Amino acid sequence: LLIQILEKITAILALIALGITYIPSSFFPAFTSKFGPLSALGVFGILYYLFDRFLWKYFPGVGIPNISGSWSGKINRGTEPGKTEGKMADVTAKITQTWTRIDVVFKGTHSISRSEVAGLFVNNPDHIELCYSYQKRPNDAAGSGHQYSDGYTRLIFEKSVNNATLIGRYFSDEFRGGTITLSKVSTNGPNQ
Repeated sequence: LLIQILEKITAILALIALGITYIPSSFFPAFTSKFGPLSALGVFGILYYLFDRFLWKYFPGVGIPNISGSWSGKINRGTEPGKTEGKMADVTAKITQTWTRIDVVFKGTHSISRSEVAGLFVNNPDHIELCYSYQKRPNDAAGSGHQYSDGYTRLIFEKSVNNATLIGRYFSDEFRGGTITLSKVSTNGPNQ
């Protein structure tokens, strides 16, 4: 479904680009003789860039929910290898998103992690998942006992009239895991 939407939007942008390049040569021949014809590929590139970065947020039918913004919540992490519960801590997340890319920065008390590979699974609009692999590094070089590690997180996006949440599980190569519950604090644009 998402591939079909991507193909349709790309085709629409290409047709708009062709129309934009046709207008100056047809209605303003002096412009074309002075500056030359517009490049359809160049106009398409500009339109695609604008849509990818900004315009997609204004079209809910593009198939991608806008989850960018600041999130805060709790993590319940295992304190021993193999455990998934034990220690609750406050966490924040900053999600940066375009139509085709997503990046997650997750901050805890003693560490920070950043997504290396991330994606939204939107095959079912009632069950949208944010999944990403991450690399964690300690906030401080000494004292916390935390070390560099890699892991994987899978969060389910739920939206109500007044709130948006990300709830799910994670695990790391330290043989630890746990649950994450985040609520949206701020938004970046429409289509939330």
